[in-house]
Amino acid sequence: MISVIIPTFNKAEYLELTLASFVNQTCKDYELIVVDDGSEDNTKIVVNDYMDIINIKYFFQNNKGRASARNTGILQSSGTLIIFNDDDRIVSPFFIEEHKKKHKNNSNLILIGWKYNVLSIWKPDELPLLKSSLRKMFPNLEHHNKIKLLLHPKDIIDNFSESIKPFIVGEEPDNHIDIIKAYSESLDNFNFPWVLGTTGNLSVAKQKIEKVGLFDENYKGWGVEDTDFCYRLYNEGGVFRVDKGASNYHQIHPIGQKRSPKDHLSIERKRTLNKNYFYFCNKFQDLHVYLAWRSFFSENMNLKKANEIINQNNKSVKEELKNLYDCLIKNEMKGNIYK
Repeated sequence: MISVIIPTFNKAEYLELTLASFVNQTCKDYELIVVDDGSEDNTKIVVNDYMDIINIKYFFQNNKGRASARNTGILQSSGTLIIFNDDDRIVSPFFIEEHKKKHKNNSNLILIGWKYNVLSIWKPDELPLLKSSLRKMFPNLEHHNKIKLLLHPKDIIDNFSESIKPFIVGEEPDNHIDIIKAYSESLDNFNFPWVLGTTGNLSVAKQKIEKVGLFDENYKGWGVEDTDFCYRLYNEGGVFRVDKGASNYHQIHPIGQKRSPKDHLSIERKRTLNKNYFYFCNKFQDLHVYLAWRSFFSENMNLKKANEIINQNNKSVKEELKNLYDCLIKNEMKGNIYK
């Protein structure tokens, strides 16, 4: 048995398309665990529409955040293999099958699935919040002044490939294509595979989770709770691999009008992410973690450079670098800059 865990919060219209994509999975031996983290829209109605079609377990809880919702899903799961998928991610018909077959005879595997972007719903009021390059891809829609469903549940169920193909708008940044090119999908000789592991598309044996523990619910808002989780899996002997066959499609939607230098993040999300990374750094106080933080927020550091530093044989240099980061993190947190 395989358990697919989907936390959700107020995304009923996107969740409906996601659930439709699970109807015709080539692998049938699975349960879909939907954890409703306090939604106030018609999420429950949408889930009920699929109860007779898919093996769904639905759980409602007061809003406690992503980490808590995933923990609820894990605790309620019956499968020996856990797949994490988000509520706004349509999956390919081979999604579960690809995750399943890669885990055969490898209990330490942590499989990172490939992620594409797809425009599923056109919302004129949100048009200014979308990238101008995206608007140019759909010139016929730019003057469409009503909400338009571009992908329909029935089309996803009956003719997945042809239905979704016209609305695919590239790959997600967190595929880290530059890292894949440098270290291959096997991530050979790469010391930071856990940074690539996000719960938008990830699978791991349940017994591995039982060894490292659940998600840390001290992370608030968006980001890093899955990085922390994957870091612990890595330190417990988890072997990370990327697989393009186990793919899903993120239904893009605006996350805020003001953009940070990393234009796929809103300023608010980047602020929360930075705060969570400081918690992550202070929790583990490890050079790997410090370098991962710097690679995300500094123009002078990236994961390739971080990997080179870790691979150096000069222990005294790495120890001194760790001490410097220790002081930096402690001073920043003492100053309550990100509170």
